[in-house]
Amino acid sequence: MLDGLSVTLVDSLADAKELLDWLEQQTDIAIDTETTGLDWWTPDFTRLVQFGNTDTAYAVGVREWWQLLQQALYLVRDRNITVAMHNSKFDMHALEAVGLPAPEWHNLADTLVMDHLCYPIRRHGLKAMGSRVYGKEATVGDQLLKKRFHDNGWSWDTVPVEEPTYWAYGCMDTILTARFARDLYSELTDRKLLQAYEREMATTSIAYRMECRGLRIDLPYTERLREEWECEKIKLRLELETYGVANPNSKADVVAALRARDKWDPYEFTETGEPKLDKTVLSRLTSDIAPRVLRYKRLEKWTSAYLDHFLSENVNGYVHPTINTLAARTGRMSIQRPALQTLPAGENSIRRCILPPEGHSLWATDYDAQELRVLAHLSGDPGLLDIFRRGVDPHTAVAAAVYGEPVEPWQRKRAKNVQFARAYGAGAFKIAETAGVTLAEIEHFINVYNMQFPGVDRFMRETETVAQSRAMSEGEPYIITAGGRWINTEPDKLYTLVNYAIQGSCADLLKMKLVELDKVGLADNVVLPVHDELLFSFPEEDLDSAHEARHIMEEYELFSVPLTCHTTGPLTSWGDDHDE
Repeated sequence: MLDGLSVTLVDSLADAKELLDWLEQQTDIAIDTETTGLDWWTPDFTRLVQFGNTDTAYAVGVREWWQLLQQALYLVRDRNITVAMHNSKFDMHALEAVGLPAPEWHNLADTLVMDHLCYPIRRHGLKAMGSRVYGKEATVGDQLLKKRFHDNGWSWDTVPVEEPTYWAYGCMDTILTARFARDLYSELTDRKLLQAYEREMATTSIAYRMECRGLRIDLPYTERLREEWECEKIKLRLELETYGVANPNSKADVVAALRARDKWDPYEFTETGEPKLDKTVLSRLTSDIAPRVLRYKRLEKWTSAYLDHFLSENVNGYVHPTINTLAARTGRMSIQRPALQTLPAGENSIRRCILPPEGHSLWATDYDAQELRVLAHLSGDPGLLDIFRRGVDPHTAVAAAVYGEPVEPWQRKRAKNVQFARAYGAGAFKIAETAGVTLAEIEHFINVYNMQFPGVDRFMRETETVAQSRAMSEGEPYIITAGGRWINTEPDKLYTLVNYAIQGSCADLLKMKLVELDKVGLADNVVLPVHDELLFSFPEEDLDSAHEARHIMEEYELFSVPLTCHTTGPLTSWGDDHDE
């Protein structure tokens, strides 16, 4: 199926003319790049650019043929040629990083986005996709190149451009991308996913611009915070040594010390028979050792994942995160390098590292109980709908319905934990384990909750029933989100579909709102998307735009309850947004 292909490394004027003549005949092509790594803001990042269609590809060295590439890419622009890329944000960065004219975003097709929408459950890497369709034939070049890397001690930034396994590998990626663009577009049409695809591509363009702008870092503060944490780690390590823990990162050391000093008798074990010693277990122990180990590990992780990244990878005081617009099966976005999406909400010391640009202030606009409002909409439960229509605190209201008035703080916290855990598909045992309470307590809460809000349990059961029916009639269990995407799951994991329906609909809403913000010129004020929150940067004197952005983000028509937002600002740093 991959026989009869034509691949060429441009290394003569005749080859250059052939490429330009070939481009003159094309209406749809694929473009791919080979780079030194992932950090597109570094010098000499892009080494090869490949142009191809379903059976022909050309590889062009950037350093050797920069002017030819400029001419070829302007030709692509001038002729409005549709360009397919796999992970378009990366290749657009790769072109613009070396001063080349990138294609217009409205002419782009992204096969990674297409594959995620058509087949959410699958792996979406180009090699994985090629293997599924073409078998081992699609990965032979990859294997040969890895062998050449190993034999010659090459890396992506040292392999010679003229190495046949290297440039042919790049050409093959371009041909695969062109083929998948053709086939997956038909799949999108058949599955009625074109509107969702257009929304995802618009979001990809917005995220690309966020990556380009980057995050301004308070470098002096970050350096001081790192020094403080290093001193604290030394202190913790010395204290732990007095308790018999020579190495806080050694599970064996910590287990031995807990057994010897605290007479700890573990009752949870891993599949290999070792005592469990994760964050949940340590946080439940009444011990002088456990909190110190937890704090040490936390500081070590935060230093390497955030502070070191801010200090070593900033360019003129800005870091450029990678924003994955389809990180999860649900379609939710995430931030990587640094992984700010996973930063605990209460950890403001790290958030204070992030500043607005000069002359600007930060504004954080966050949805109010977004997931629970969507759950109320999907379940149609009258009691839950009434809570949100009245505009009262949902956790206090649910706690009152379960426990009665007045509501104690622990009761509200219990209601909050159980509601979110159920929305995430957790069972009673997992909820009890995480909350550190007995199974009987959680089961009692769920039983009373189901009597007070029967529509929620009915929705959860009906979701699985419908999915089973779809599996029997259509071959796979799935749900359809509020934005018209369908998300499937494994036959033995039907319980995940409740969460997919909720989070998938939340993801659709946030992207719809980003597109709306872009239409009025406010999307380029978005600094980061974090869960159900957008962080904005506006000029210090511009208060109206911050309030306009909040108004646009709110939704009163798509769901049967209003999805409201609250805005915090102006902020001098991101860390001002949350209380410790």
